[in-house]
Amino acid sequence: TPPSTSGLISEDDLATYTAPNGILSRELDQAIARRIALAIDPMVIASIRILGTSAPASAQDWLARLQAATNDTFALSYADSDLAAMSQSGSGNLLAPTDFTIDPKLFPPPTTPTPSSTPGTTDEPTPGTTTPPTPVLPTSETILDWDYTIPAVAWPTDGTVVGKDLSTFQQGKLTTTILSSSNVSYGDIEHTPSASATVDGHAVLVADDTVSELFRKAVLAPSALAWQQAMAELSASVAVTTWERPNDASTLLATLGRNYPTNAYRLTDTLFALGSI
Repeated sequence: TPPSTSGLISEDDLATYTAPNGILSRELDQAIARRIALAIDPMVIASIRILGTSAPASAQDWLARLQAATNDTFALSYADSDLAAMSQSGSGNLLAPTDFTIDPKLFPPPTTPTPSSTPGTTDEPTPGTTTPPTPVLPTSETILDWDYTIPAVAWPTDGTVVGKDLSTFQQGKLTTTILSSSNVSYGDIEHTPSASATVDGHAVLVADDTVSELFRKAVLAPSALAWQQAMAELSASVAVTTWERPNDASTLLATLGRNYPTNAYRLTDTLFALGSI
């Protein structure tokens, strides 16, 4: 979603983003159940859950759809904060929220059915006091809890990581880092390597910058003609990689980056076209 300075997305913005043509709805509509991994900002989940019963209905429905999605998923840092900047700040720690202010009024107790009397009897209530149901309040942990299919992934901004950052990420329990190809060196290799690699013993996935740039260009193409041109470039780039070593299987990784849909959003078309080649 667009950047926010409050640490939570407002109720009004959530209603806008999860409306039928909202940013979050468009992203999920085109990605759900397709062979693409979803990088989820925990701030989106927390912003909906912390509103309790006051959360917009569209946001609650959107969260239920996300939870039911069959895509692979992994967590971004909270609010997609800059992991490399935190590592390089000198503190050596990755920051994350430690507490949320929970409003009990937004989490009313569950309703209990009123006992009914039997016609023709003179039953009287049993003396004593009745304890009203207790509301079930979320905690700062349950606000963020999510069943990610791929745990412990760090995805810093493209081109921002230095060597020591990988150790910081490891200390922060992030064991695999997604890097852009411009952020690494392969020495004298004359072909495009597969995405999976290690750097100083740390597991990394290297996203090909050229393929990623063309992928993003196609998905965000403002017109059908622009999309066709971008797809021609993307197809040619993928074909070149195949021709380099036609007898060896390789895996390319592309990312959509931090752009969010504004006008055009052609993810479905782009994924279908990629699948055909």
